[in-house]
Amino acid sequence: MSRRLAFAAALIALAWWVVYPGYISLNYRTIDGALFRDISLTDYQDSLRGARAFPYQWRALGSWAVRLGEQLTGADPHLIDTALKTVMLAASSWCVFLFSTTIVDAVGALLAVALYLLLTTTAFATQGPSIYLLNDYIFMAGWCAAVLAARRRRWMPVVLVAFATAWARETAVLIVILVALEAWKGRAPWSACL
Repeated sequence: MSRRLAFAAALIALAWWVVYPGYISLNYRTIDGALFRDISLTDYQDSLRGARAFPYQWRALGSWAVRLGEQLTGADPHLIDTALKTVMLAASSWCVFLFSTTIVDAVGALLAVALYLLLTTTAFATQGPSIYLLNDYIFMAGWCAAVLAARRRRWMPVVLVAFATAWARETAVLIVILVALEAWKGRAPWSACL
């Protein structure tokens, strides 16, 4: 097995290790007795119907990605959600590694990935499990991919990632701000901001 394939497999395994506790937590109850699985499914169905309250109606990419997976496989939406979160976290970790290698050596980049996964674990440990949180994983992957592409001065991928990521989180506008700062410093064309 090639080293890249082994590294990708390791990232997927580590990402699954970070995401899996959220899947197990679906069987826990809130303080008022509601099952997290039921709350998550209700939010998911409301999102698909366009019935979520502000600002959730804009954050639809995660729910529609799960719905597509559900249509293609017939699997439980929470299994699909867990698989997609794992892939998104592995992809963002890969981007963190590649970006970090432009600044530090491979060992430093591995430490950056370890810190990234640790912080992600900590951040999501305080959240109740929900399909809705897939939008956050999509945003993290999009942000990391956009920053890596910007570092490499590849502006079309930055624009495409910003557009796609905006359907998951409106904070994808940060990508446009990053590109605008790069254009202001003369390192990117202003047209990349559009």
